[in-house]
Amino acid sequence: MTMSIATFRRQGHYSPATYCRTPSRRPQTSSLAGKLLDVLFSWQERANQRHALTQLDDRLLRDVGLDRVDVDREVAKPFWTP
Repeated sequence: MTMSIATFRRQGHYSPATYCRTPSRRPQTSSLAGKLLDVLFSWQERANQRHALTQLDDRLLRDVGLDRVDVDREVAKPFWTP
């Protein structure tokens, strides 16, 4: 049985981590603590995206214009490096 994203969310499977990774739902704050959290969330998102790149097969990588060398180069970067 497949479930749509909307059904998945309605059933309570929408995790706090997903909520925090969604930039449009995270209010921007001007406090120092808020800015620190923004930086930490962006670092985590960058690490998650780089990990997701390693999960793509060669066909999907070609679709987005990348190859394994590009992925290896990107994944080798530290999480704080854009």
